[in-house]
Amino acid sequence: MSKLLTMAAALLIQAVVVACVSEFSQVDLVAADRKAFPAAGPESQESSSFSPLRRVELLVLDAGGSGPVKMGFHIDLEPGWHLYWTNPGDAGLAPAVRWTLPTGFAAGPLLHPVPEKSVEAGLVSYGHSNSVLLLCDITPSPSFQAAGRWEAAAVLEWMACRESCIVGETAVRAVFPSAAESLRKGRSLIKALAPRFPRPLSAAGLTAGAGRGEWTGAAWRIEIALAGRRAGEVTDFFPYPLDDYVIENAGVSCRNGKVVLPVVPSKGSGSPPPKEVGGIVILDGAGYEVKVPVAPKARISFPQWR
Repeated sequence: MSKLLTMAAALLIQAVVVACVSEFSQVDLVAADRKAFPAAGPESQESSSFSPLRRVELLVLDAGGSGPVKMGFHIDLEPGWHLYWTNPGDAGLAPAVRWTLPTGFAAGPLLHPVPEKSVEAGLVSYGHSNSVLLLCDITPSPSFQAAGRWEAAAVLEWMACRESCIVGETAVRAVFPSAAESLRKGRSLIKALAPRFPRPLSAAGLTAGAGRGEWTGAAWRIEIALAGRRAGEVTDFFPYPLDDYVIENAGVSCRNGKVVLPVVPSKGSGSPPPKEVGGIVILDGAGYEVKVPVAPKARISFPQWR
């Protein structure tokens, strides 16, 4: 929890801490971010007992066989509230998890469904509302007996926003193997929500060339060319976060089959472009995943006349 609050302080420089209690704290965002997702009306729940997450469940979604076990955080939000995507945009914090697992087990990253995008006053936000499922693969220790029983405990750290924001954490746990009824529920849930997750780019009949980075004097302007019959119909690109670079979210675009992604190096103007960039292209409201290497554009040199 302390790590999440430290990140919140760094990201939300203009925020004002309103209250802090043991389970969660309420934070006022800058005015522009309050508009990033539509408000649901006047606040009627300011008590410290209120949580915008009505329900959080940790479910076993796939028995896994001899491979990883797919688990999911099923979250129901109060009307008008939203959580953030893995790239929150210009304000906010993505969910994070603190796991307690048997020795030798490993948890993969959280996998998000395709988010909603909102732009207000030049600020871009990516988030989830209503009901959301966050996926995670748990890989058992190689020495663990496949038929053995084990337990996964997790603390989900989150920031939820409406007109104001609440930073909190919720503890959940799940037992494997799950009871038959619980496993049926998990499988039914993932079947229903699977269409919300990004699919491979090839599923849209598209391919992507390597990214080409051009230094503009203030940022790296990365271009990704899409190819395929429907490349020109792609309407947007939601970038994944980048270590050591700040994404200029308002400058991200996708037109005529070309993605433009401006990024500013955190370490200064002498930094090379990122080695790889990724994100989700949007076609007919569905998301398709793109990951490409990046190389600087070749500079044309002219002969020196003497």
